[in-house]
Amino acid sequence: MNLIHRVFPYLQRKDKNTKCDFIPNLMNVNSFSGGSMCKQDFKNIIVYRCISLISRNIANIKCFLYDSENNKVSNNYVSNLLIKPNGYETWFEFVENLVTNLCLHGNAYTYLESGEHGYEMYNLNPENVEILKNKYGHAESYKIKEEKNKYNVYNSSEIMHIKFNNPYCPWVGLSPMGCIKESVRFYDSVTKHNQSILDNGGRPSGAFILKNKVDDYEFEKLKNSIALSHKGKGNAGSIILLQSDVDWKDLSISSKDMDFNVGKNIAAREICQAFGVPPVMLGLQDASFSNYKEARLHFWEDTLLPMANKILQKINDLVWVNLSEKDSSLEKFSIKPDFSSVPALSAKSENA
Repeated sequence: MNLIHRVFPYLQRKDKNTKCDFIPNLMNVNSFSGGSMCKQDFKNIIVYRCISLISRNIANIKCFLYDSENNKVSNNYVSNLLIKPNGYETWFEFVENLVTNLCLHGNAYTYLESGEHGYEMYNLNPENVEILKNKYGHAESYKIKEEKNKYNVYNSSEIMHIKFNNPYCPWVGLSPMGCIKESVRFYDSVTKHNQSILDNGGRPSGAFILKNKVDDYEFEKLKNSIALSHKGKGNAGSIILLQSDVDWKDLSISSKDMDFNVGKNIAAREICQAFGVPPVMLGLQDASFSNYKEARLHFWEDTLLPMANKILQKINDLVWVNLSEKDSSLEKFSIKPDFSSVPALSAKSENA
């Protein structure tokens, strides 16, 4: 039994007769919304590092509950969510997973559950979420896959949907993965090419040319002998011994001639640009300490702060829409970030 099934078994859509049009799921390998291609592309070292830098830094921002006089409030079921959102994750892990989903898919979905012991928030797999719209064309509810061939539908007020801007569709976010698909493929292809060169003893593919004609039997015997004794990385660098008069001819140009590594670095920079991560933070260029410090500050101001504010506003909306009706006093409270613990921003304040 998966997590979603444990969380959602008793929740059913009350209005079963409302007709909704299904918004086609744009999250597939051929679309700009990421989706299934994310599973493979997340294995790319540049993609993984970019998303890790973004998710872990945002997750490291401390958030607290404040009253109308800007005093911190503790021992409250809302403030407890900021410490332990659910029984499986800490606040750091929860935000890290949320941001990872957002960066990979362009969408992040969170469900707020009301239980006997208070409230809990759970991140949902974007690949298991489909959006339904009403007759006016507005997103009305969310269809969530809980088991194989089993779905449940939940009102939009129950689900927090954070998405990147998408000019192609107002309901589904635009994934950075769709924009850098070719760059990721090129980077991985160059890596595999370089590995194959190393496996081949540092030599490109080529051909043995027999100067003397041999019969079919001798030809097959020679071919099998070469493949068995000298093909593959286990035989790299081995000495080859042939009886016939044979020449070797390269069938491909070297990686130096193609400048593969230069292209690989360009692809890596393009990936960083899509995620808003300075390349210097991934070691893609030499830089002094002052340059790295400046790049880190720009990373926070241009990428992390806007994303953190977007997420926090959505969390505030999710909490107050669902909880203020049960407790009107919550309208005077708000969740705010504490940036004083962020070294990059605190250093700027000291220099100001």
